[in-house]
Amino acid sequence: MVLIITKNPLTVEVFSKTAGQNFEVAMSLESAFLRVRKKNYSAIVVDEKDISSYLFLSENVMSLKTFLAKREEKQKHSVKIKTPQTIAITSCKSSAGKTELIKKLISVLSMYRILILDMNFYDGGSDLSFEFELPVLPHLGCFLKQKGDLKERFFACVYHLYENVDIIQAPPNLSLIQDLRKEDLERIISFAKENYDVIIFEIPHLSKREDLVHTALKNCDKKVVVITGLNVELERLKHINADIVISKNSVPEFFSDRFEVITFKSFYKILK
Repeated sequence: MVLIITKNPLTVEVFSKTAGQNFEVAMSLESAFLRVRKKNYSAIVVDEKDISSYLFLSENVMSLKTFLAKREEKQKHSVKIKTPQTIAITSCKSSAGKTELIKKLISVLSMYRILILDMNFYDGGSDLSFEFELPVLPHLGCFLKQKGDLKERFFACVYHLYENVDIIQAPPNLSLIQDLRKEDLERIISFAKENYDVIIFEIPHLSKREDLVHTALKNCDKKVVVITGLNVELERLKHINADIVISKNSVPEFFSDRFEVITFKSFYKILK
């Protein structure tokens, strides 16, 4: 989420084209200060040449000119895709490289709003939470405790990972989503599709909440299976429905009639 400090409606219009609905507006320094105390923003953009009086708000304060220049620079290294896209990334075993693939996708999608939805539901926390060094809160279970409309409940779950990347992490304990129904997840996904360009689900090969996993898969455009090339994975692939298999090593040709098979070097083909 980005905070823009401006009184100019034209600036807000520019932001609506670059950040969609994923930004908030403060019309004064005082208003911005109150917002920063309550929420963590990936960037605070000031619509003034001299931003020195705003620097105390955050280490991520920048002028509008700087913000737009950074966006333009990122665009040079970004692939162009059709949006919205929903991608499920799973595997045949643990430690296959799902998180590595997500990081690669993020690196070429700098001009798009991305939401990562972590479906790794385990007591003790998700590997994704540890990989990105996330705080315990917020997480998916916050949807149940937050009062208000769908937007308020949705963003109560969201952690702002990078400027254009948000994540809804799995809770540290299964009990925190015990009352979360598949209908709740469908509402979350539906809202996400309206507010993000790319939604990436990280899905484990085994889960104690198969109802939620099936709901995520049902709402995906494509399912990607990450493998390392071990024989046990190749055997399990015979029983998996997927669109794309991505491997760090070669995959036997007899799978090519069932899946599109690519290597990590060609990971961007997932986004076609």
